[in-house]
Amino acid sequence: NNASLRNKNALDLGTVAVGQDFTVTPGGSLTDSGNVTVGRLATIVATGHSVILGDGTTANFGSVDFAGDAVTITENSSMVIAASEATGDLSITANGAITQTTGVIDADGTSSFSAGANAITLDSANDFTGAVSLSNTGANDVSITDSSALILGTVAVGQNLTVTTTGGALTDSVNVSVVGLA
Repeated sequence: NNASLRNKNALDLGTVAVGQDFTVTPGGSLTDSGNVTVGRLATIVATGHSVILGDGTTANFGSVDFAGDAVTITENSSMVIAASEATGDLSITANGAITQTTGVIDADGTSSFSAGANAITLDSANDFTGAVSLSNTGANDVSITDSSALILGTVAVGQNLTVTTTGGALTDSVNVSVVGLA
């Protein structure tokens, strides 16, 4: 079944197991101290507040849609990102591929995506304002699209890197290392 949770204060999620969609709307920061499992879409509405999920616990989502200030999500499996916004820094770590639905990612601070030995595919018309760091290993490609200028941060790609900017320049601010084609 679907579930939703609204709290007027900061919220620390204990163990959560929802088979369908889960919407959580805290009035402050959102953290977790238990394992969080959502079978389908997890919608996190923490506008103006920090979100830290899966850092010391296990988080697994069918897909995730977030709105928050600084957002840090670590998923113990592949991660599918729906339309999402971080008005601060964004950090996404997955123990599987990182992909997105047709929605865009709007990140105002620096962003980092780390997928271990898996692919990263962020091909919607995203809007990354700060530097974007990308990390994976093995024979796995990374592709990223930005609807404006794109600043690459630290990039370490196991295979090929494809970068598309549709509205501005492509620059780098640190080190870019690509084993395959860039």
